[in-house]
Amino acid sequence: MLKIVLCQDDSDYREIFRQNISKVLFDKIDVQFDCYTDGSELVKRLENGEEIIADFIFLDINMPILNGMNTARILRGNQVDANIVLVASSGKYVLQGYEVHAYDYLLKPVSAERLEELFNRYFREEAERENKYLLVERKAKAERIPLKYVRYFLSDRRKIKAVLEEPYETKEFYMKMCDLEERLKDIGFLRCHQSYLVNSRKILELNGADLVLIGKERVPVSKKYRGKLKGIIPRLYGRNINEGEQGGK
Repeated sequence: MLKIVLCQDDSDYREIFRQNISKVLFDKIDVQFDCYTDGSELVKRLENGEEIIADFIFLDINMPILNGMNTARILRGNQVDANIVLVASSGKYVLQGYEVHAYDYLLKPVSAERLEELFNRYFREEAERENKYLLVERKAKAERIPLKYVRYFLSDRRKIKAVLEEPYETKEFYMKMCDLEERLKDIGFLRCHQSYLVNSRKILELNGADLVLIGKERVPVSKKYRGKLKGIIPRLYGRNINEGEQGGK
């Protein structure tokens, strides 16, 4: 789901804008809208200690109390991590958009084609990022886990633990192991056990009933996955599996 904030003082234009976004994203992803009539309303939420969580925040430049540029500055100053899109009647503030790391700058009237271009770019970039990060929800917040630092994922009842090496820590989140395996199967993560999904880049060898990882840590290999791993690992590393291996668990 995409969470989208619309901040525009003209209620008629805001509704048209909302409808156009809904049409563009209708067959792509579910959308949740949060609408405001002025930037001051967003800032008030911050002053009340509330957190603003959104994928996109569309800010009209011309609003009566707090304009879009100043709203964007305050949002960034409060570490609001969202794609800010500035909407204006002219290109007067384009350069200022860089100051607030604006994702895009839209000129009115904003066409459905222009919105489709914006979201298609976003989806392309997200697809590229998925090969680098795993997006999960932890403590009601979206968090990206850098996959290159993950040694393995461990299933513990309803939770998944991501064991990282830099910094060495464990991050827990809720997900089914089968869903995680499906998501990461084409980018180098191998299932070796009902409870383990391993980063193939961290594997030294298959030895007996274990995978030996860089740093000599071992993770178990079950019989169900052993045959497949024996065929995959030599192709990955261009070397033979150790001789004299014993049967797996």
